[in-house]
Amino acid sequence: MWSELDKLAGLPNLRDVLFIGNPIYDDMSREAARIEVLRRIPQVAKIDGDMVKPAERELASGVAEGS
Repeated sequence: MWSELDKLAGLPNLRDVLFIGNPIYDDMSREAARIEVLRRIPQVAKIDGDMVKPAERELASGVAEGS
């Protein structure tokens, strides 16, 4: 199901997404879901009404792994 989001990565002007209530969030914490959205759609600035935080962007890009 997450692979469907990969298609959105090709939309460079996409900045705000809303996935609340979407089944892709089932069995995930809100935080983990936000990171996964950022991994797949890195250009977004807002997810589910909340601005993306720099720390979330770092986690999604793998910069903070191992720390």
